[in-house]
Amino acid sequence: MTAASVSIITPTCNRARFMPRIAHCVLSQKVDWEWHVLDDSAAPDPYMESLAARDPRVHYRHSPDPISIGAKRNAMIEAARAPFIAHFDDDDIYGPDYLARMLEVQRHTGVDMLKLSGFFLYAPASDFFGYLDLTAVRGWHYELTKDGYTTVNFSGEKEPGKEYMVFYGFSYLYRREPALAQPYLDISLFEDARFAQSWINGGYSMSFTSYATRECLHWIHPTATARSYSAYRIPSFLLPQLFPVCAELRDAYPQAVDRPGQGR
Repeated sequence: MTAASVSIITPTCNRARFMPRIAHCVLSQKVDWEWHVLDDSAAPDPYMESLAARDPRVHYRHSPDPISIGAKRNAMIEAARAPFIAHFDDDDIYGPDYLARMLEVQRHTGVDMLKLSGFFLYAPASDFFGYLDLTAVRGWHYELTKDGYTTVNFSGEKEPGKEYMVFYGFSYLYRREPALAQPYLDISLFEDARFAQSWINGGYSMSFTSYATRECLHWIHPTATARSYSAYRIPSFLLPQLFPVCAELRDAYPQAVDRPGQGR
């Protein structure tokens, strides 16, 4: 088996309905990869156990005891064997060229950590399709939650500031060795932003790219925990045109989409 160029890590808990969808995204990647999944749901996921038994690139571990997201990431990084770590969150969507594009940018820049500078997002509950530019820290934005959306004006005290760029760790790609030396905190909220900020404070290089933006869609669903913002709203009928993989996944895994009829 060819050595993996990147280790994908996915912490998960009680998200069994999403796992076939994210597995489809992983299996479609056009680089040599290995995939680590650490699950602390009440019971193991039969789908993931079966997939790991069939594909030696897939490493699935179930823990009967609760583990923080930060601790899960550290454990998977420790088990990883590739020089780079890529985050694939269980509830987001990644196109087949996503990792190839991210690794290409890393090769050109040589940075220790790379992430998207902006991304598309979709909230099925409100049929909201939008785009967030992380460099736009002022002005009116849509504030999206699992239930709907409102508007907020980023100005003065409400301005998120430059640290806003390090949030949304679903698009992180970074070197494994520094992550072993400077790991995640044992927490489950903002563990990604604190991890990235600690790298910046420690002198590691970090850069941002839009090159893979069309290959990643942030999904805001009823069990989502993070609040998201969008600088722009896009007609949702354009979703399958901009992200053909969404229609493919919706048809193949309707149980993993909150409202399968949306976005047509």
